[in-house]
Amino acid sequence: MKTTVLALALIANSLLGGIETLGFQTPPTSSTPKIHVDATYDKKKNVTKLFLQPLLLWSNRQPDSFDQVRLFVGFEVPGTKIVKPKAVLFHFSASSSNVISFQSFEVSVLIDGTLVELGKLKGDQRRQINSPRSMIVYDDEWITISYEDFTRIATADSVTIIVGKRKFELAGRQVRSLREFHALMQREGQELNKPAE
Repeated sequence: MKTTVLALALIANSLLGGIETLGFQTPPTSSTPKIHVDATYDKKKNVTKLFLQPLLLWSNRQPDSFDQVRLFVGFEVPGTKIVKPKAVLFHFSASSSNVISFQSFEVSVLIDGTLVELGKLKGDQRRQINSPRSMIVYDDEWITISYEDFTRIATADSVTIIVGKRKFELAGRQVRSLREFHALMQREGQELNKPAE
């Protein structure tokens, strides 16, 4: 069944941007002007998936390669109304030249100096592309964390995500994006309307 892209209709708020990438005006207390969220509705399953614009955790540009690690944060609601989720998905997408991005799948997070163990990444999505000059390794792994743990992360002042021995310190603007996404999760009952055809 074809997936339909939805637009979030916000009461007294105007939409910014296009249909696939939506901008939301944020509450007056926010120091960021907007967040970008992709909302897709699966008619067959009758669920809506909402994902925050990916966070770039690390990058290393070189003349013949572009190594990076990105984090996609999302949640799913039944039907087309926002419901505060019980769990939040952290999906890590990485590409690297000649090395494996995640040697270990253990995930933890340093929240304002306090270490919280989240569990182990899932998925068997590692693949390699070999060429005469180099090998590119792609990793797509994920973990589902509780809403309570996400709340601690999104409301913190400083956040460092740790995957194995790799540490990714979030920039202030990235933490603020998570905070705005957390605020969106709490807009229970808000209808997600299909754009006019």
